[in-house]
Formats: sequence, C-alpha cells, structure tokens
Amino acid sequence: ADFTAPEIPELEILPGQGQLLLLDLPDAQQTTIRVMSKAYEPGEDVAAAADLVGVALGGSFTSRLNGLMRETKGYTYGASSSFYEGRFGGVFVAGSSVRRDATVEAMIDMNGVLVGALQGFEVEELEKARGQLRNDAMDEHASRSAMAGALSTMMAWGRGTDGLVDYLARRQAVTLEEMNGAAYLAIPERGLTLMVGDEAVIGEPLREAGLYYVRVELPE
Repeated sequence: ADFTAPEIPELEILPGQGQLLLLDLPDAQQTTIRVMSKAYEPGEDVAAAADLVGVALGGSFTSRLNGLMRETKGYTYGASSSFYEGRFGGVFVAGSSVRRDATVEAMIDMNGVLVGALQGFEVEELEKARGQLRNDAMDEHASRSAMAGALSTMMAWGRGTDGLVDYLARRQAVTLEEMNGAAYLAIPERGLTLMVGDEAVIGEPLREAGLYYVRVELPE
C-alpha cells in the first residue's frame, strides 16, 4: 500500500528546546525521543572534534546520557548520541525510548545533558572517547563483510582506501579545547526534537513543564 507521510507544520523555535514535534501514538507504553540537527558543512575541520563530543555524550555505556538516564534515573534501557558524517555534511542525533510516566523528566534531563556540554568536558572524557572510536574502528574491520562496508563508505566519501587511517589520526589529534569548542553542535535549540508517544497521557504534563510541542498524526 502507498504511504503518505504526515504534513509537518511550521514549527516555532523555543529557547533552549529548539523545535518540538509530537507524533501521537495512542496506548504507547514508551515515549521515543529523538533530537536531530544539521551539524556542519562538508569537509569542515570541526567534524573530528564533533565525533568525540558525540561519544562522550552518548557513544558508550558510561557516557553522560546513558549514565544519567539509564544508570542513575532508570528511565530507559539505553540512551545514545552520535554525529553522522556524509558527503552533504554532518548530522547530530541523540535519542532514547523511555517509560511513558518518565517522559517529562527524561526530556528535561536529556536537554540538560546536551546543553550542559557547553560547560566543557574533562580530560578523562576526551581520552575515553578517543579509545571508543579506536575500538569502534576495529569492530568495523573484524570480518570481511564489515571491512567491505567500511571501505565502501570511505570510497563514497571520496577518501580512498587509506581514509580510515586519516579518519582516526584526525580524531586522536583533537585537543580538549577543540572538543569543548564543538559542544555547541549538540544543543537541542539548533534543531528538531521528535517525540512519539501517547498524547492523551503525556501531552498535558509536557505543556505544564513548558515543553510546548506541535502535534501530528499518522495518516490512516
């Protein structure tokens, strides 16, 4: 059957929150949250530092987002974030699926972690992020099929077969100052936050908390 995407209305940019959109999914027991924004133009040097920011915020089990939202608060089984780089530039995505009754608190805490990055990272977070990127790169080359996928991505970016070496070298050379300078790329105000959940349950609490959203429905 043909699928018609729902119309997206003009969205107001709210200070500290960006644009909020709620896709109503009646009876949903969880609320899925995605924070998304365009990060940087193709080829910008900030890409390397941004990758480290993404890892420190949500790229590992002990990252800021997962540590707070899963381990400390128990809202979710996991929360993550990452920068994705392609031929058309970089995109930032952070997300989680949380208990329905914890939607407001999770939204506030996620925004707090992302905005809090502007206060800076610690040296230990920089070193851990570097190590995580090295480990991820090794995992991407753990089999022939994985290696083929990694090489095809590098070729698609126009980087050649030695692109991975340059990719890792650039990220290992990022300084703490450069990492802190890229933190602004993750703030929610720069993009769109999409929530998918049961509006009948979470709508009023969101509004009471000052999280003013625009509602959309799935087509019939």
